Amino acid sequence: MQNPEQFGDRVRLLRKKLHYTQKSLSEHVEIPKSTLAGYENNIRTPKFKTLEKLAEALNTSTDYLIGMSDDPQPSKPTKDLKKLLQSDNYHIDGKRLSNEDLEFAIKFLEKLVKSENTNTDNNDTEFSNEFNLKSKQ
Repeated sequence: MQNPEQFGDRVRLLRKKLHYTQKSLSEHVEIPKSTLAGYENNIRTPKFKTLEKLAEALNTSTDYLIGMSDDPQPSKPTKDLKKLLQSDNYHIDGKRLSNEDLEFAIKFLEKLVKSENTNTDNNDTEFSNEFNLKSKQ
């Protein structure tokens, strides 16, 4: 850990901000209360799995807890492919994707989901024709 003094302070600060007692947080991350107290007093350092559990329980990142980041509320990456593809600087094997490529990918995925949800032979043919795909046989 880069700055152990910060770790205990940050755990204590977030624990209190979220209205956890040492007992309730220690139960939540499945460690003894005395172990959590040791972390907060900078006497002990957690194993990686415990660090991950603490970060999750305290709604922060492991980077923040260990002092690698000063942002206690980092944004979480989106799992919405449409939103992801609408941002820029994406590439495949080092080749940057153009806006047209990204728009095509979005339309393709939307049609694929729609086709899978209705799942008829006619839809498969329309889908294959629209995107110049070989038949699924």
